[in-house]
Amino acid sequence: MKKLSGFIWNIWKTTRTLKILLVCELISQSLELNRKTEIEGDSSHNFQMGVVPFIYMDYTCICSCIIVSVRQKDFLQYDLVHKGALLMKYIELGQTGIRVSRLCFGGLIIGPLQVNLPVKQGAEVIKKALELGVNFIDTAELYGTYAHIREAIKGISQKPVISTKCYAYTAEGARESVEKARRELDIDVIDIFMMHEQESRLTLKGHRAALEYYLDAKAKGIIRAVGVSTHNIEVVEACAEMPEIDVIHPLVNKAGIGIGDGTVEEMLAAIKKAYENGKGIFSMKPLGGGNLLPSYKECMDFVLGIPYIHSVAVGMQSIDEVIMNVKVFNGEKVPEEVQAALRKKHRKLHIDYWCEGCGKCVMRCGQGALSIVDGKAVPDREKCVLCGYCGSACPQFAIKIN
Repeated sequence: MKKLSGFIWNIWKTTRTLKILLVCELISQSLELNRKTEIEGDSSHNFQMGVVPFIYMDYTCICSCIIVSVRQKDFLQYDLVHKGALLMKYIELGQTGIRVSRLCFGGLIIGPLQVNLPVKQGAEVIKKALELGVNFIDTAELYGTYAHIREAIKGISQKPVISTKCYAYTAEGARESVEKARRELDIDVIDIFMMHEQESRLTLKGHRAALEYYLDAKAKGIIRAVGVSTHNIEVVEACAEMPEIDVIHPLVNKAGIGIGDGTVEEMLAAIKKAYENGKGIFSMKPLGGGNLLPSYKECMDFVLGIPYIHSVAVGMQSIDEVIMNVKVFNGEKVPEEVQAALRKKHRKLHIDYWCEGCGKCVMRCGQGALSIVDGKAVPDREKCVLCGYCGSACPQFAIKIN
């Protein structure tokens, strides 16, 4: 019995030593990277060592949690609780003081407007993203996904950054939307609240009363940052000059699908100006509502290569999609089994309810897979090849592939 006890004690000491050596190695690598980047003059990569806590459970050494949180603007997170070391970049969103992951979980797709996942199932998808290092969620009153997010963040100590938005244009309407978000998300403070889908300087002016309410709520500590979401260059240009606006959420993809008033080059010029004026920029629709899925890698390389976008919101409807996007944003190889599962996924053309039946998609479709029925575009599933060309012709950005 004494020999057995001694054997167990030696194992415990050995595993403890290995853990200490692992932490020392992580610290050593961080300090070495810091030294190299200082020599190379790239101060954006300087590391600032954070807390390295150890948790031991009795003599069993069942778990250890080693988190090295570093960096002034971006930082790496090593979390050995979940499947080895994870890499996720974080950055401060403009001048808001809010630190977000480069990958933002786009909350539209899981809700009733698109794939309509049950609350529990949608929450599991969000939880996976949080587990893998995503700390930023974008949603809206319109999306109907507050319940999914509430379920996902229930009981976790480190709450993610949540951005939401609404179409309110009066102070009373804005108040009701803010209170609805707080109540249904079960949070006291909303990190970012935005005016949804602003179209022009005129619509910004028409929503001024709502904006004044958000600014007052920010002063009271109910909202941390105020922003605008838009598909239009004119709005980005206007907001770049508005000191009241902290965050801009513009549409950006390599083909410019969904931009309402110009080219992707013009949109990027407006975003660059806003970025230089200290605005937080997190973009949307990198895949053009799914219409650019065949060129997924090129699309992600495009948005990730833009230096004046802090974070990118990507809609995700399954755990496999979460894993794939996290891996891509981390610069890691996507597991073959995940790629295979996504290749097998059945996708379909989705027409949003705001389709105006203009017929431009019908003319663009070379397969004859679209027609106008009762004033709305309707796809023929047997003819549709999911090429996404129709989405590029839609002036209302009402066509998606999911």
